[in-house]
Amino acid sequence: MGEQSDIDILIEFNTKDYKKLKPESYRTQLLKFADQTYRKSVVGKDHPSIVIELNFIKFDLVPCIFDKGFFYDSIEIPDKSGGWMETEPDEFNKTLTKANQKYNSVVKPIIRLLKYWNACNSYPYASYDLETKIADMNFNNDNQESGLLYAIDKLSTSNLPSWASNKVNTLKANAENLDSYLDKGDVAKADKALSKILP
Repeated sequence: MGEQSDIDILIEFNTKDYKKLKPESYRTQLLKFADQTYRKSVVGKDHPSIVIELNFIKFDLVPCIFDKGFFYDSIEIPDKSGGWMETEPDEFNKTLTKANQKYNSVVKPIIRLLKYWNACNSYPYASYDLETKIADMNFNNDNQESGLLYAIDKLSTSNLPSWASNKVNTLKANAENLDSYLDKGDVAKADKALSKILP
């Protein structure tokens, strides 16, 4: 859907006897595997993963290790400083499913629509960031239409660079126009306003 769209795959490495190598060692192994297996594809490093471009889809291979702890076990992936950090890959899916069920299945469609807008506008938000913001919103008594307008209104521009804030402010202005045209029953103008949000 967008140039930054990808599929993330966690690759678990066997770390017998609790021996951990640095993440870069595992990334190097993944790079060798990708180079040998996908010779006709574009392969490269992109923290924390190895990226394989197959046709129009990017696959991010992320090395991970299973760390058996004294009190609890964890899955760890590379952090930005060259070490390991814990991750919970299933946790957000649980949160999202719970929110979607709570609000009559409007949350996932709204996320899909706003992720599409995000991709069409050079990603003002990191994809995961946008998903978590929307999943935390309150969609009581909303349907997909009113929920989308509500979510747009609640999007924050704090900590965004000026170009991204401008994109979000334009989105909000278009959403206000859409809402106004819908209130007036002007379907033709509402369609035009919507096409500015979701081309």
